[in-house]
Amino acid sequence: MKRRTLDLLFSIGGLGLAVLLLVVGIVLTTKANFANTYVHDQLGAQHISFKPADTLTDEEKKSDCLREYAGQALTTGK
Repeated sequence: MKRRTLDLLFSIGGLGLAVLLLVVGIVLTTKANFANTYVHDQLGAQHISFKPADTLTDEEKKSDCLREYAGQALTTGK
């Protein structure tokens, strides 16, 4: 096989791989954005919220996340 043919094959293969990775990246980003939006919309529709800080029990007050988000609506999986 000639060097020119081999170079051409590697160039086309590299270009094809780059296009494939670009398409996969776009698809995965779109799916991740959809999942985040879907979770946010579903949790928002359920109107779930954390207890206000003044109603937390002593055991619940030990949890940093309950104190941090006390009284706020639950709109993310985090």
